Amino acid sequence: MFKFDHIAVQKKIRAAFKQVANVLFTKNMVTFLSFLLLSALFWVMYNVGTRRVVEAEIPLRYIGVPNDILLTNELPAVLSVTIKDEGQVLMNYKLMADPDTLVVNVGQKIWSDNVLNIDYRAMTAAIRTRLPATSQIVALKPETATATFVRLEQQLKPVRFAEPIRLAPSYVFRDEPTVAPRMVEVFAPQNLLDTLDSVSVLLPDYEPLNKSVEWQCSLALIAGARFATPTVTVSVPVEMSTEKVIEVPVCGRHFPDSVMLRAFPAVVQVTASVGLSRFPLLTADDFEAVVDFADTKNSASYKLPVSVSTTNEYVHTFRYAPTEVEFLLEK
Repeated sequence: MFKFDHIAVQKKIRAAFKQVANVLFTKNMVTFLSFLLLSALFWVMYNVGTRRVVEAEIPLRYIGVPNDILLTNELPAVLSVTIKDEGQVLMNYKLMADPDTLVVNVGQKIWSDNVLNIDYRAMTAAIRTRLPATSQIVALKPETATATFVRLEQQLKPVRFAEPIRLAPSYVFRDEPTVAPRMVEVFAPQNLLDTLDSVSVLLPDYEPLNKSVEWQCSLALIAGARFATPTVTVSVPVEMSTEKVIEVPVCGRHFPDSVMLRAFPAVVQVTASVGLSRFPLLTADDFEAVVDFADTKNSASYKLPVSVSTTNEYVHTFRYAPTEVEFLLEK
């Protein structure tokens, strides 16, 4: 049976390393490596101690665009700054720098003849604060930028939900969901405003609701338009629902004054689904149970269908029984 010899393997590995060392660490090889290391050291010292030039990129963010202005072309997103300094300073800057975004307030720039002109050279002081204190700004790229724009019209538009709000089983709205403000000022070309009926709310990702919530929601973006109010407050009051059974009298509709209706039974039982807060307020007056005189002419069984309706907006669903009653007409 084969037996693995650990000692023999270790000896072979040591012998292999010794052969490699004999090849690499000869006198000539050591001399070559020493000169290579020395050359690299001189190169680093030369670059560190010499003034050099590098390029740094500073992100740009634009603010202050008036609501009634629409830029028709993009402004530069990055400003390239050529700086000069000692090599060590530049090396540290390139390794460590995480330049802050430079905010450009275009509301303070020159707007004329449907053209916006920006001179980045005027922002040298703000740019210098993002660079090493000893660095010299050699060049900016670009030095200036130009954007064309158009003036927008404005109108108030209602804010609406783009889709129904989902509720967990056995939960209902305590009151109607609201959005504030209900109207927002929209800035857009007139032809777009003419076709825009409303502005939609973007609801956050959510599970079907089992409690009241209040969200800060964005408005759905519309190409070529902007809003004076970028966000709205959505309030959704939610509560658990329950059922209440109410007896509602059966009434006649379209019956002549000379004819009296007697219904058997004289009431129907309505089972209504309503929020807990509305339960004690729900009464028979919130419902109407009627039979129509026209149905008496086609009734061969002395029974009339009952129709039940409600004007209470807080009743979410209801059912009733019986759905038809026997009747007797008296003159």
